[in-house]
Amino acid sequence: MRWLAFALGAAFLSAVAMVVRKKALEVESAVDFSTALALVNVLVSLPLFFWLDIQISVFLWFVIFLVGLTAAFGFLLMSKALKNMDVSVVSPMRNIEPAFIAFFAFLLVSEVLTFVHIAGISLLIVGSYILELDVKKHDLLAPFGEIIGSKYIHLLLGSLVIYSISAVLGKYVLGFTGPITLLFLSQFFVALVFLVYIKLFHDGLVDIKRGFNQAGWLIGIIAVITVSYRLLQYNAMNIEYVSLVIPIKRLDTLFSTVMGGELFHEHGLPHKTVACVIMILGASLVVLG
Repeated sequence: MRWLAFALGAAFLSAVAMVVRKKALEVESAVDFSTALALVNVLVSLPLFFWLDIQISVFLWFVIFLVGLTAAFGFLLMSKALKNMDVSVVSPMRNIEPAFIAFFAFLLVSEVLTFVHIAGISLLIVGSYILELDVKKHDLLAPFGEIIGSKYIHLLLGSLVIYSISAVLGKYVLGFTGPITLLFLSQFFVALVFLVYIKLFHDGLVDIKRGFNQAGWLIGIIAVITVSYRLLQYNAMNIEYVSLVIPIKRLDTLFSTVMGGELFHEHGLPHKTVACVIMILGASLVVLG
């Protein structure tokens, strides 16, 4: 049962990374933080360089670049949403990602949408509704208005759509090379994209220095935790079926909902936890379907 230990470890570390990420975003901007973290992720990943498979086609290099490009902008939008929203809202909503992945896999690689997929997506919708429901207002239509009118929920959903495209592209790459190659090269391209972005649209090196000055030690912790949980997840996937590993990894949203809600004293934690459990079940059905 080593795979289960790896998957649970990945879930716990991923939850810790989300909570620490929220803490870092309280003291700096999403762009500064994202760029600084992307650079440190590459530094932490350098030992993996010795296991890289660089004998891959030019086309595969291009696809990995697209993985990095989409992952970078998905991360940036997620950070903007997390900076302005409760962890106990952002974490459960991340469970919607498998629904988007199933949809894009259906469009791009002709995977079939089954009844189980549809049942899982339905549970994700129910969980999202409960998550936005304010039980004190007794207004059953309020969640729809919140989802439609909230700028930050739009950013969060946008990040999940982009992450889903990145995941489908990554799944394609893993058909031709190993997970360590994908992890290292995609993180390298993420850092490259952020460097270009911050240079063109912000103050470049000044913003990067500010990011490290404001939350340098937190960025280092997040980078180590992030690389660690990704390696644990890949090891679990190397031992056991992905369809079993991912539902266990999805427990990170429950862990971070509870941990973040308690740490930041967020309101409505009980019903948010219930919503998260429903959404984990829905995400699991999408993966197993």
